[in-house]
Amino acid sequence: MVSGTPGRLVNHSAARAENSPSLTRRQRELLYLLSQGYNNHRIARVMGLSVKTIENHLTALYRAIRAENRLEANLFAVHHPEYLSPPGQEKASPRAEKTQTELTVLLVDDNPRYRAQMGKLLQKTCPTAFLYEAGDSSEAIQIARQVKPHLAFVDVVLHQEDGIQCTRRIKEASPNTRVILISAYPDREFRRLGLDAGAVAFLDKKDLDAATFRQVIDDALETH
Repeated sequence: MVSGTPGRLVNHSAARAENSPSLTRRQRELLYLLSQGYNNHRIARVMGLSVKTIENHLTALYRAIRAENRLEANLFAVHHPEYLSPPGQEKASPRAEKTQTELTVLLVDDNPRYRAQMGKLLQKTCPTAFLYEAGDSSEAIQIARQVKPHLAFVDVVLHQEDGIQCTRRIKEASPNTRVILISAYPDREFRRLGLDAGAVAFLDKKDLDAATFRQVIDDALETH
């Protein structure tokens, strides 16, 4: 209760709210499995995802809870059990079901054949999604400003500028857009730079299957 409360208490409450991380259902499940001592391979089996996809999700989780490594993540879980969620126990919320019909996705890749391939996979995964395609950064930024997409898949290598710079500009134009960087040649340094630019994940193109798209979409729906 804010009204009639001493100023110092209000300030502390605001600080706690501001510092509390906002985790998706998938991140809560990951945190739970980490707290149970599961390694990445076992987590991948439980969640039905590839190990590389799990690594990307863990990177995003660590950033969200300000953890540098698995040990710090486990310490966070010990002190904040309210964030733990065993896999499969939570049902999709009515809000997520409603938002699914309004999902907008931006595909940024300078290869039209690959854009078409990704588009088909996304339509198969989420038939109600609105898809927008861009072949370069300028077109991508224009769409981001106008549409404010929920999701943007951005290739690391583009004609006029790299996908990392494109990611930064998309986040400036549409801060709430979740950007997923993709590459046929994954590199640790590119991954670090991409996450610093505002991407939530860095995925290998060969790992982009229906299950991965489904999880990325579910995570996006939970944050909008």
